[in-house]
Amino acid sequence: MPEHTPGPRTRMVRGAADLLARGGLGGTSFREVLQRSSAPRGSVYHHFPGGKQELVAAAVNHVGDSLIAIIDGQAGRAADDVVAAVAAAMRHTLASSGLAAGCAVAAATVDAASEFPGLTDVASGVFRAWQAHLAAALHAGGIARPRADTLAVTVIAALEGAIILSRARHDITAYDHVTRELLAATRTAMPDPA
Repeated sequence: MPEHTPGPRTRMVRGAADLLARGGLGGTSFREVLQRSSAPRGSVYHHFPGGKQELVAAAVNHVGDSLIAIIDGQAGRAADDVVAAVAAAMRHTLASSGLAAGCAVAAATVDAASEFPGLTDVASGVFRAWQAHLAAALHAGGIARPRADTLAVTVIAALEGAIILSRARHDITAYDHVTRELLAATRTAMPDPA
């Protein structure tokens, strides 16, 4: 069976997410999105009548949904496996781009306030969803509920910070150190095996 080729809207959303992760809101132009997605020029306002804000919001939600799928895919696994999977997914984006791409959601958060204040709410919704799904997975993986909630926030904040440090230093070592510490903290929070 042939593999499904994504349509222009999906290609544009994915292209915008990549551009956002690499260059922030300022580095995400319709021209670049069209070039990356090979979408026809007229498709921009056909698919995104709300303009750049609508396109970027779709890109941020796409990135959010992608990580939620990874988190939810860990259902039933031990809490440290869940954290390892999240850290590996975020590391992949960072490493595969040669440390050029960070988190599109963080980029939208930082850049949106002046140009598109509504995007801050979109990014906030994604971060809240990540926290909720991660806390649920950590709880299912053996961590008591209140601790799972705080650990989920810690994991997200620490990995986002580690991405920034690694990009600034042009070295992924900081990311790997933070990942090891998060895994250690997660294992400490897990109950001893019977």
